[in-house]
Amino acid sequence: MFRPILIFVLVSAAALFWWRASLYDRPHISNMDDLGVRGTVSGALPPSGYQPGHLLRDTLKNDKQHTPPYMDIGRYAYRQYLSAPRRERERVRRNLQRTVQSASQWLAWLDAEQFDFLCIGESHQENYRRYLSRQFFPNYGLDILFLEARLLPAKVMGVRAEIGEEDVALLNADIADIIRAVRARNPDVRIVGVEESSGQLRDRKGVRTGSRDQSLFDNVAENYERGRRSAALLGALHCTERWNWLYARLQRSQTDTQFSTLLNMRLMSESKDLLSREFSRFLSLIGYPDGDYAIVETDRFDKAIHDWFLELTKHFESYSALILFRDQRPTDG
Repeated sequence: MFRPILIFVLVSAAALFWWRASLYDRPHISNMDDLGVRGTVSGALPPSGYQPGHLLRDTLKNDKQHTPPYMDIGRYAYRQYLSAPRRERERVRRNLQRTVQSASQWLAWLDAEQFDFLCIGESHQENYRRYLSRQFFPNYGLDILFLEARLLPAKVMGVRAEIGEEDVALLNADIADIIRAVRARNPDVRIVGVEESSGQLRDRKGVRTGSRDQSLFDNVAENYERGRRSAALLGALHCTERWNWLYARLQRSQTDTQFSTLLNMRLMSESKDLLSREFSRFLSLIGYPDGDYAIVETDRFDKAIHDWFLELTKHFESYSALILFRDQRPTDG
């Protein structure tokens, strides 16, 4: 008696799992414009355990993705795009043509400009450092590179990179190839550590005022040389233009520090988090070829894009530009 019931339960469970997995296949679009019904899509946002406020944590650290469930917002946005009226689709297309361009094209523009200070927000992972050493710094010349290390350790890192060491760790990821790439463009480049010193840490704890980013600001301002191109490679939050992070302080103090032109940008691996993964998926679905892209004029995204991505794309607005790059694997040898 129990055997038929057990078989029925197992078959039902298998059917439910198959149905759930089918939600993540290429969506079936029902564009009802011809029938006079606009904005209809066949299928809702796939389940994910969604709760407001935790979307960007819908991923695993170090760019490792496991199986669903996860927020399939890229396909959801694609469905919304296809089911939108033609005029809206064309408007969004024009907007993306202005705000999304190839990374190589944008880097050529950046190298031709004369920014006093470029704040490069990264994640301290090997794939980010590979992209920077192979694609970014060979195409962007510098006079001064600020690193998130203290003054003496940064000098030692420069020496170790110069003598050919293969693995020079900075915040658990190799920095040697970046230093060599920067020096290949300009052998006289200065490598300067701007991390908070032990003395700065002791002083601010003693008076119970200040912050680590205030110390970073003081160290950047002290080592800045007017008329020379500089860039800081830091964790992404230090380069946001909000609150009291380093870049926001530099913006407020341009006169005091004599920085005439500033730019902040963020690097994002396509598999960094929910937003980068799903925006990459959306670009692929609407016909963008695989490649690295720069997102510029981040405050000019079409409102429809923000709506389709549940306002997550508003996070782009913390930076003047972003580079969304495909992961590069280490080369042999």
